[in-house]
Amino acid sequence: MIGNIFQEATINYLAVERMRLTIRMTGALYSILYEKLLRIGVVNYHEHDEGSIINYLQSDVTMFKTANFAVKNMICSCMNLVLSVALGVFFFK
Repeated sequence: MIGNIFQEATINYLAVERMRLTIRMTGALYSILYEKLLRIGVVNYHEHDEGSIINYLQSDVTMFKTANFAVKNMICSCMNLVLSVALGVFFFK
């Protein structure tokens, strides 16, 4: 009973943290892409065509998309480690 409540609370906490982190990363992605587009347009607009700009943006989006899953896995792994150690200390004093 207590284990299920603890498990559900942990799952809900991790889901909220993942959503919060995803929203922050999405905002960061939009601002980085906007600044990159402004830099490309002002500095050297003759060297880039539409295809190369789309390719740059696509590689940036792919990088952030994979980073989201990596950060989620890192948070889940750290939480599992901390909870396992805490439960081990609690039950096996």
